[in-house]
This record gives sequence, structure tokens and C-alpha cells, in this order.
Amino acid sequence: MIDQVWLNGEWLAPEIAKISTYDRGFLLGDSCFETLYFNGREIEGKAEHLQLLKKSIEVLKIENVLADDVVFKALEAAETILKEEKITEASVRLTLSRGLGRGAEVLGKPNMVLQMFEIGAGRPFSALKLITSPIRRNETSPLTFIKAGCYGDHLAALRFAKDNGGDEALMLNTKDNVAGLAMGNIVLVHQDEIITPPIKDGVRAGYMRTRVLQQANKQALKVTERSVSIDDILSAKYHIFGLNSLWGVRPVASVDNVRMPIMNAVLLG
Repeated sequence: MIDQVWLNGEWLAPEIAKISTYDRGFLLGDSCFETLYFNGREIEGKAEHLQLLKKSIEVLKIENVLADDVVFKALEAAETILKEEKITEASVRLTLSRGLGRGAEVLGKPNMVLQMFEIGAGRPFSALKLITSPIRRNETSPLTFIKAGCYGDHLAALRFAKDNGGDEALMLNTKDNVAGLAMGNIVLVHQDEIITPPIKDGVRAGYMRTRVLQQANKQALKVTERSVSIDDILSAKYHIFGLNSLWGVRPVASVDNVRMPIMNAVLLG
């Protein structure tokens, strides 16, 4: 971790930056977050990630949040710090909690934190080995469509995958349709067509998913949003990619020990 933390508008040393044990993010997971990628030159998608954070704030109905321009300037300052430290790759995390309180009672203003973590071995990452998780993505919950702080289901799915010889979990929804990965989105590629599960199936439309689909449209590729079954995945007909802000576009080598065809991640041009 870089030795500076931004807390509620101030840059502090990590040992000085403190949040109360009565914070609702700690007690209840009543929080949301965004993870951004620093590529050695800039933090990618600053404005887009802030819009995603705003969507999460709206879903959670968190009030009295710091203004967008204040947070954007914090991201710009983080960018400067990382460049001055000559960091080549880093994860930048913005976390917002509702503040102090217990149960339905809210006693204080929200807390917002920006942290920076250097990435050791970064892009390109090795191809993923997916294991289908028995834990389902709940497409009836509004929290499914944002990055909420209560990330227990995703972490449990990831642990299941690792315990069974994989390194990432494929998650289905309650109707047996593919919703995504524990830590990202998923796309399937066949010839000149890119297929992605629709939002209604429990997909959180992350930054990298949006970027890939936009780039596909620019390249005149066919983009199809439709429900994807586990049979579609296991047919080994498609080139499959996992997407998130840190990975970028990451190929999938196998699903439930069934080998997948692999192609270069050319989706971003």
C-alpha cells in the first residue's frame, strides 16, 4: 500500500487515517466502492468510475456525500502521487460508507476513503480457470447491480473455486443463467460476434464491460446481449473472457475442467 490515504477530503498517513468502530460500513456492510486501475501514466476511466459510484450511492440512498469535483480532484492527486513514486501498476480503491449508526439509525455523515495499492505482477494476467459456484447471484436484489460493500457471496464463490482447483468462480443467477464472475464480468466471442449476458440476469455493468462493448461497436462487430446458459459455456464453441478494471480483458482457459479455445484479447484494439 502507498503510504498516503485520502479520508473525507484530507491526505493522511495510513496510521493516522481512522474510522470509528461504529461505522455502518464496518458493522453492516452499508457501503459501496469502485476499483480503478493505474497504468503507469493515468488512472483509467476516472469519470466513468465516478458515475458508477454515483449509481451505487443512489441505489443505497446515501445522503450528504462529497461533491463529484472534490472526489475527482482526489483521483487526480492520487495519479500524481503514483507517478511521482514511479509506480508502474496500481489498484486505486474508492470506498464510501453511510457513516456512524446501528440498525436503521444513522448518526453521522458518510465516510469516503481513497487507497492505493501497488500491483506486483500485473497485466497481462494468465488465462483463467473457472469453476461454477453453487452460490447464486440474486437478480432480484438491487445490490446485485452495484458494488456494495457486503461482498460476502462473491468472496465465498471465489473461495469455492480455489478450493476446487480454479482461480475464479463462474456465477449463475437463480434461473440458471450466467450472471458473471465473482470478481468481474464475462463475454463470449464467436467469429465477429460478442455475446454478453443482459443486465436483467444479475449483471453489474462494470467499467471494462462498457468499454469493451463500445470498442466492439467501433470495430463494427456484432454485439448481442442475451441470456447465456452453462451449456453455452461448456460447448467450448466460444472464446470466453473475464473483464474487470484490474485485469482488463483476460482469456478463460477452462470451465469446470473443460478446456476452452483461447484467442488473444484483441477486444480493446
